[in-house]
Amino acid sequence: ARTDVIPGGLKKPTDFMKVKHVFIGGNAATGSAHLSARIPLDVLGVNYSQIVGYRGGSRIFLAMEQGEIQYTGTSIGTFRRRSGAYVKAGKAMGLFYLVPVAADGSYKRNKYITEMPAFPDYYKEVYGKMPSGPKWDALNWFVTLIGTVNYVGLAPPGTPKAAVADLRKGYELASKDPDFAKAWIKRNGVPPEFVGHEEGERVFASLANTDPRILATFKDLVEKGKRNVRVVKKQPRKKKK
Repeated sequence: ARTDVIPGGLKKPTDFMKVKHVFIGGNAATGSAHLSARIPLDVLGVNYSQIVGYRGGSRIFLAMEQGEIQYTGTSIGTFRRRSGAYVKAGKAMGLFYLVPVAADGSYKRNKYITEMPAFPDYYKEVYGKMPSGPKWDALNWFVTLIGTVNYVGLAPPGTPKAAVADLRKGYELASKDPDFAKAWIKRNGVPPEFVGHEEGERVFASLANTDPRILATFKDLVEKGKRNVRVVKKQPRKKKK
C-alpha cells in the first residue's frame, strides 16, 4: 500500500486499518491474483473501490506510483525487485503475506519474508484473535489451493508410469539443486517450495468434498468483484517495427 493512504502516513503495517476508504488495483476483477489481494480486505473489513483492467504488473505499479490506486497485491519477488526502490524511499509498505492455516489453527511463517507479517499475525494484531467466519474460511480455502497447486505439472492420460515417475523425480531433484535454488532466490527472494504429487493429488481430491458453505461464500465474493468496479481504458499495444 502507498504510505500516504492515511493522514500522517503508514508507520507500521497495521496503520493501514485506519484508512476510511482505499482504491485497490489489479488486472481482472475475478482473476486469482486480484482475488488474493482483495478478499483479505473483505476479511479485515476495509472499505474499498476497485480499478481493474491493467495490462500486466508494470501497469499496476505505474498506477500505484501515480496515485491512481493505493493498494495492490504481488509476489514477494516482484515486491522486492520492481517495488524495491519505491518501498525503500518510504512511498509504499508491505502489509502482510498469505499463508494457509490448517484445521487445528497452525500455520507456517516464511522465515525469508521479514518486511511484513503473515496475514494471521496481522489479523491478530488488529483484532486480538485469529480470523474466523465465512469470509475467512473462503479465503483460507483459496489460499490453500493457490499455495499448493498454483504452478502444476500434469501429464496426459495414458502416459507410461515409468515416464511419470521420472518426471516426478526430476522436478523433486531440480527443486533441491543448490545452483537452481540460488538462482531462484536471486530472482524471487525466497527459495523454491516443492509440493510432491501426494500432496497435490490430495488437494485435487479435496475439491470434490469442499464444504458447500465455503463455495457459496467464495462465489458470492467473486460476484462482488464484478460490482463496485471501474475498468481502465484498454492500453494500446506497441506496434512492432
